[in-house]
Formats: sequence, C-alpha cells, structure tokens
Amino acid sequence: KFLKEIIKNEKIECTYKNLDRYGRILGICGDLNGDGVINVMDIVLAVDAILHAEYDPMGDINGDGQLNVVDIVQLVNIILG
Repeated sequence: KFLKEIIKNEKIECTYKNLDRYGRILGICGDLNGDGVINVMDIVLAVDAILHAEYDPMGDINGDGQLNVVDIVQLVNIILG
C-alpha cells in the first residue's frame, strides 16, 4: 500500500525493479541521475542512453524492458504534470 501511495503521488508507474528484496524503495522511476527529482536532466540522460543503445531501468517508465521514445514522452508528461 505504501508504495502505491508514493507512485500515485509522484504520478509515475514503477515496477518491482525499484524495490530491493526487502521491499525498500531503491529509486524513483524516471530519476536517471538519482538526485531525487524528475526533471529535464533525466530526459537528457534517457535520450543519451537511447542514442547509445544503452538500457537504464530507471528510465523504463512503462516497464516494457526497453528504453525508447515512449518512455521519453512519459517523462515529459511527468514533468509537465
């Protein structure tokens, strides 16, 4: 329940990839630089990862196992609210 409240409040969807084996939150989906805030810097890092054919699970907003333009659009929507 606690995780669902955090997810709802942050307007993002996270999967269990963001929890350790004890259920502790490892990070916020979309926060690629780990600064605790989802902003344009995270979009820059996600685009850079896509251009270099790299995968960062923190940028995989929809949890489909791919980092692509769909995740970028979702990041923009999160930032714009």
